[in-house]
Amino acid sequence: MPHGNTYTWHFSKQRFSMNISKDSAVTVQYKITDAQGKLLDQDTIAYLHGGYDNLFAKVEAALANEQNLVQAAKEKLAEVDERVKNAEAEKQEKEQILAAVESEPVPNDRKLASARDQSIRKARDEVRKADGELRRVQQQHRSAAGDLNRREAQAARTQARLDTLNQGLQQAKETLKAREEQFVAM
Repeated sequence: MPHGNTYTWHFSKQRFSMNISKDSAVTVQYKITDAQGKLLDQDTIAYLHGGYDNLFAKVEAALANEQNLVQAAKEKLAEVDERVKNAEAEKQEKEQILAAVESEPVPNDRKLASARDQSIRKARDEVRKADGELRRVQQQHRSAAGDLNRREAQAARTQARLDTLNQGLQQAKETLKAREEQFVAM
């Protein structure tokens, strides 16, 4: 089992009153508990015996939906990655402009010196704005990455549940076949 989880399947122990063969409609009552005995799932399910594997449609549909959500989260993260790169480039460009303006010699003319100081203030303001935008998109990136991780974990849990259900189904089919053989032998 994934992540060391242990699940126990309990099937009803009713005596069969019919011969179960290919294309028979079969009803199975089950409950699934974890290692501590906590009930995880309980239901009565019906399936068409004979290897059609269409038993857990709701779980399979949920998994498909979760996989779609994972894909959407991956696409969102890629989009935010691009915005982070753009914001980093924008900040770097603004820092280069600031460095160039600050490296200009201070003119002796008072008006030119004042214009240079104003250019420096404007360049610093642009760097601060670019830094703010970069921080904002970095936060979006962390959020999108967290969302992707949560969705991938949920999809993995659903996949593990589906795997467990399918394993239990296989065990149930084997049990049903053995009981069928016992019933026929009577």
